[in-house]
Order: sequence, then structure tokens, then C-alpha cells
Amino acid sequence: MKYLKSLILIIFLSNIILSQDVILELDGNNLNYISTQDIAGFQFSHNGCITNASGGDATSNGFVISSGSSTILAFSFTGAVIPAGEGVLIELSGDFDQDCIFGFVFSSSGGTNLSVDWANTELPCDDLDNDGICDEDDDCIGEYDECGVCNGDGIPNGACDCFGNIEDCTGECGGDAVIDECGVCDGDGSECDDGPYYNIALVETGNYQLVIFQSSILSLDLGDEIGVFDANGVLDSCDPASGCVEPTYGEVLVGSGIWVGSQLSISAIESTDLSDFGGPVLNGAVEGNPLLIKVFKAVEQIEYVAVATWAAGGGEFGDLILAASELELIGGSVLGCTDSNACNYNPDAIEDDGSCLEEDCSGECGGDAVIDDCGVCDGDGSSCEVYIETSVNTTVDESTLEDLEIFEENFEDLIESQLNLPQGTVEVINIIILSRDEFEVIVEYTITLTEEDLAETDYIDVDEIEEILDEVEDEIESNETIDFIYGCIDSLSCNYNPNANIDDGSCLEEDCLGECGGDAIIDECGVCNGNNADQDCSGECFGDSTEDCLGVCNGDAFEDCFGVCNGDGVEDCSGECGGGAIIDECGVCNGNNAGQDCSGECFGDSEVDECGVCEGDNSSCADCCGIPNGDGTSCDGECGPCGESFPNGTCDCDGTLPEDGYDCDGNCLNDEDGDFICDENDFQATINGDGNWNFDQSTLQAFYLFNLNLISINLDELSPFDYIGAFNDNICVGWVKAEDVDNGIITIPLMGNTPSNEFTGYLEFGDVPEIVIFDNSENIEYCTETYGPELPGFSNLELFTLFETQIIGEEVSDGGCTSAVDYEIPLNGGANLISFWALPEDVSVANIMGSLGTNATGVI
Repeated sequence: MKYLKSLILIIFLSNIILSQDVILELDGNNLNYISTQDIAGFQFSHNGCITNASGGDATSNGFVISSGSSTILAFSFTGAVIPAGEGVLIELSGDFDQDCIFGFVFSSSGGTNLSVDWANTELPCDDLDNDGICDEDDDCIGEYDECGVCNGDGIPNGACDCFGNIEDCTGECGGDAVIDECGVCDGDGSECDDGPYYNIALVETGNYQLVIFQSSILSLDLGDEIGVFDANGVLDSCDPASGCVEPTYGEVLVGSGIWVGSQLSISAIESTDLSDFGGPVLNGAVEGNPLLIKVFKAVEQIEYVAVATWAAGGGEFGDLILAASELELIGGSVLGCTDSNACNYNPDAIEDDGSCLEEDCSGECGGDAVIDDCGVCDGDGSSCEVYIETSVNTTVDESTLEDLEIFEENFEDLIESQLNLPQGTVEVINIIILSRDEFEVIVEYTITLTEEDLAETDYIDVDEIEEILDEVEDEIESNETIDFIYGCIDSLSCNYNPNANIDDGSCLEEDCLGECGGDAIIDECGVCNGNNADQDCSGECFGDSTEDCLGVCNGDAFEDCFGVCNGDGVEDCSGECGGGAIIDECGVCNGNNAGQDCSGECFGDSEVDECGVCEGDNSSCADCCGIPNGDGTSCDGECGPCGESFPNGTCDCDGTLPEDGYDCDGNCLNDEDGDFICDENDFQATINGDGNWNFDQSTLQAFYLFNLNLISINLDELSPFDYIGAFNDNICVGWVKAEDVDNGIITIPLMGNTPSNEFTGYLEFGDVPEIVIFDNSENIEYCTETYGPELPGFSNLELFTLFETQIIGEEVSDGGCTSAVDYEIPLNGGANLISFWALPEDVSVANIMGSLGTNATGVI
């Protein structure tokens, strides 16, 4: 019997993977066949409708035919085959038809399963004309199904075409792609992560039990694994020659396979007992023991016990053929890793399957990457120039043990600071707590330096680092406890902290102004915080090169009087752009030779006397009193018509004075614009009494920008014809007319003296000018007081925005605007009550009171 089962293993080892290799047809008692492959063996089941089977090509080719109450089996002991072709396969007896015959299993000479199906000989019509042809002359009472059968059932359930083919795992109808042992459709079995769930660990014995799982099983999914066990099989081969006396029995896996959606054949290893001849008892299933079938559901990762419905055989080892048509899955326990510390921990697993894994240094679960000698994960040891692994014993505060992560960071910073190593080169790898009573710990750490890291340090090699490291570790271990104090540890820094032992990167240096951490530097001109402001446009420090209007350094382009760069507009002698004023014979612009005296001499001193005579002596028209053009009443008391009670300059005997700016004849005294009208267009100021408001353009300039609304004369707003000037010790250094305001902003130019003293008396660096207002309509000059932000000192090329500074003209100029106050205070003997106007901040008040000296007491 065991020899017979060995042959069956050869015949029925593989799954059916081809379509319609064998076509069968009943013709009376003959079971006819058409086969494209050699047939090495076959079996099929029936429901008792067949009483005997014999003959046919099976007998002709030496097959042994076994006819059972439910199974017909035919095979050859000699390995003979029924050649590919057609003929009578076998002759049957009984009352049978196609419906009572099923479960075909045919095998080729190579051990592969052959696909089998019934031939369809029915015409797809009723063939009413009995010509054996379905044509338009025939009629079907009903309708044809998709397979062309009149009133047929169509494509069978589970099939994908009329021939009973099924879809393979790729979805191809009748295709041959199957799920490999890794669960991959049409795979080659090379992509398994962990291998199959059921792994047979037995030694082949040469004896097998064929177990067939038919395609009718509905409880299995693609990729599920089937394990065939003997609950009381021989666990290990027992050989008396090796000292084994009695075999060990228990549950043993004897066969396995992966469900691919079609019929699966598993050859289970059977034990062979040669002990009667003094030989061994080989491992495997024991004949007569029941099969124990288990199913591992790949998707659920759960193992079930399966109860088989046997279409052939009774479910015991030793049956000629075992074929299961269905499996009922019972129970099932979730298998997996039950270690919560493992990276593949399965919280749903009930039974540990030995699959627990750990993460490697790269974080890959179950990976094989390790840290090399340089501390690099999966490295080859070539990435570092220095690698030191060491430890130090120390005592820590109780709070340290509450947060070891912070302690590790502080310790790494401490070692890097003490050794002056690049950040990130020290790593704590372990902290061993020796005692929680005394808070004593061992800190294990590494120092890793690449070639670039080492180049950043002052060390040459690892020996120098270890020498300093020994000193640092000795100091740590000698202290009662380890303290982490962050700060500047560079003794040369201006913010050096002698108590700090960890460099926090805060070390600072004094800048050129002596400010700790300041950003002032010496510029290219040697000036601290100068920002190269002393360079001229050619880059020469303190040079006098300037840019022309085209931006060319030392260029000769300039703006014409119309403001056009390099334009051709020319001012006339009066300063009017494009004007026609010319210089007269006396060299006076638009003077119309008014500078000639009565004799025609320019700027001569010849004058017309009151009698109208050039260089006359007023005698030609003198009256009796000797008064030119007099009426003879000015002498002897009442010589003149008005008497002597009227001052000189009156225009009549009523004492009428001329209007400001005019003489008694109505002539304008200072007709600047030559329109013979004395008005605001005539700039009449003689500034500071004897000076003037003319100034020259200097190459060193600055500008004050004021809000015109904050500039007034005794809080009265300025008229457009008023002037605002800047003076340095009574020298005009710039002015602007109020009508030149731009969006409420008035800009006063400030001229500075050059290093070559080209503009002596002009502003020097830091000088603050006096602001003076000229009321052109009244021909009055006012000194001013400044309120709000103070005026800044002069600095070349600066624009000073003073939009919140208030300028008020409060005092009429007496020829100069200074802070001195001149008071005449008459004092009487005894108590004197004195009051006078003075600003509280005016130091002249102190001067006045201080000048009294010892002449006054009890000053309140």
C-alpha cells in the first residue's frame, strides 16, 4: 500500500493550472476522451451511480483500475501513460449520466494536474428541421443564453466563460497566473518578507499521503496557508543505532501549501516504521491517525482549526486518496508579537509567534544596521578622525534624575565647552544610576570628530584631546556635585563670567567706542563708527571731490538756472533765469547808471545840492535865513512856516511822517525789484544791523527740515514773503523764503566750513546755528526761541527732520541774536522788589543775580 501511495504522489502532486487539457464525453457505457497531454493517472467521484469500471485505453496501457462505491481510480505501477489523443478512456457499468460524475483529477507524466471538462454536444437550438445545423430555419422556444444554448443556464456560477474557465489572480479568464507562496499574484516567490507561516521541519521519508483541497472550497482566500498535522505523529526520527529507544510522539506539521484559488494538492510526509528489522522509526504522520488541518488567514493574521468535508477518503492517514471539498474554520487565535517593547508589537495578538523584532540604529524594524567605530549608524568606520568612548562618575542633584534628557544636553554642552570642541561632537550614550540615595551616577559618552571638526579645534590629534579630557574628568569627579552654569567662559571677553563652565555663545568684545558688544568699527578713514562718511566721491578720506549733477565724481556738469543738468539756461546779472538785466557803466546790475554822480562819475561823491546844482553849496536858492528853498521864517525864532517844534523828517507842519520804506515824496527807499513800488518783494533786511543775508555755497552742507506750521512770529504764522535764516556768530550760513514750503515742510540749508578753511566762520562739526526770522512786510528782524526737540549740531550731508520742533520769533533783533540779557536794575537802599522778563532756562538770569555779589542780601 505504501508503494502505491508513493506512485500516487508522483501522479497528483501539482495543481490544475491549464484549461481543458482533457475533454470527456459519455457514449453509452463508454467514457470517451480527447487529451492534449499524456495521461499518467486519473480519478473521479460519483454518487453511487457506477457499479464497475474497466477496459478502455486505461487497461490497454497497463493501468490498474480501482472501482469503489464513490471513487474510480486508475494509475500505472510502471509509470506507463495513456498517450495524448482520443479514444475510450474506460468502460462503465451502472445507471449513470454526466450529472452523477464529478471531481475529476487527471495527472500528466510530469506530475502536473490536467484540466478536465465535459464536451458540449448539444446544438444551441431545437434543430426543428433535423439537419444538425443551427440556422435561420430553426426555432428556439424560449431564448438562447450567453453560451448559445436554448433556454440554457448561461455561464456557470464562478466561471468566466461558457467553458467553465475561471479568472486567474490577474483577472484573465482562463489565465494561468497564480498567487505564489509570498501572496504575490504571478510572483516568483522571491518577495516574501518573513517566509510562509507553516514551515515543515521534518526529514523526507519517501512515503507521502496525498491530500487534495478542491476548488469548491469557499472558506479560503487567496494567500491563505493550509497546514496538515498529525496530532500524535512521530516528532523526530528514532534510530536505535544512535541510542534512541522509543520515538517521541506529539503534534507535528507534515505538509503545507498556499491557497491560490484553484485545486491544491499537498503531499504529507508519513512515518516509516522499520523497527521490526532493527531499523529506525522515521518522523512523520502515523498511518491510521486522523488528519488535523489548520488554516492561517494571511490578511487577518489568525490561525484557525479546519474541519474538512471529505469528497474522497475518510480523513485518516493511510487513505488511498483524501480530497476535501470544503473546510469549516473554527475558533482562531490572533498570532503575532506580544512583546510591547518590540517595534512590531501586535496589541491584538494572543499567542506569540516568535516574530518580535527590534529597531536597528537607523530606526528600521528588524534591520541589521549597527553603529560603527565612529558612532555612525550603518557606517564603515571611515567617517571620523577621532572617536573616544569614555565615562565619568559624578554626583548630581536630586532634580537631575527627574529629567535625564536635560541632564544629557547639559553634560554634552559642558564637555564641548571645557574641551573647546565643535557643537554636536559629544554624545551621552548611557547614564547608569549607582545610588538614588546619594544620587551617584556614571555618565557614559562619546566624542566623535570628523576631519573637518578636528580642523576647527586647536588639537593636532586624539592624544592631545585625551590629555585635556583627563583633566576635565578629574575635576568633575573631584567635585561634590556637578553644576551646569551657562555664560561666557572666555576671560578675554568684556562680559566674562568667572562662574560659568558652559559657553552659551554670549561672549562679547568691546567695539572702538568701548561699548561691550557694540557694533561700532573703525572705518577706512580711521574714524570710529564713521561709516566712511568722510570719504569724498572718489573714495579719498577727507577729500574735496564732489559729484556733478550727472553723478560723475569731479565732473563739470552743473544744473542751469532752470534746474536742468547741463542745460543752457543763464541767469542775468540780477539772478533771474533768462532775464534781461545787464550791468551798467558803473558795473551795477540793472543799475541804469544810477551809480553815477551828478558829474557822471561812477560812485563819485559829487551831489546836487538842494538847489539842484551839481556840487553846489545850496547858496543859489537859500532864503534869508540861509535855508535852501526856505521861506525866510526859520531864523529869528519864527523864520519858517512851521516853527521849530517839528522834528526833522516831517513832511508838513502837521508833523506827518513818511510811510515806512518811503520818503516824503513817496519814493521807495529800497526798490530791490525795480518796480518803483515798496512792497514785500523787496528784501529790505540789513541783517544784524550791519551784516547781510548773503551766503556762499559750501561743499559741506546739511539741512534742517521743519514743519512750517510750527514756525511763527509771536505765534502769528509767517507770510510767504518772510525769510528764515541760520546764522553762526552773526554770519549767515543759509536762508529760505517761506513761500518755498513743500507739503508743509520748509528746508533750511546749512553751510559748513571745509578742512581748508575756505569758508571761515561757517559751521564746524557739532556747531548749532541761531535761527532768525525776517518779517519782510515790516522790515523787522526777529531772534527766535526753540521749543521741543533741540536743534542738532552740524554734520556733513545730514538731513535733520525736526517736525516737532517749534520756532517762535519773540524778540526784535538789535543787530545780533544772542542769549545775553542786558538789564539796568536801579537799586535803592533797603528792600528792593525787582521783576523782569526772562526764560526759566536762560542762564543770563543767574548771571544777573550773581552779579549783585555782596551788594544784596536776602534775595528771594
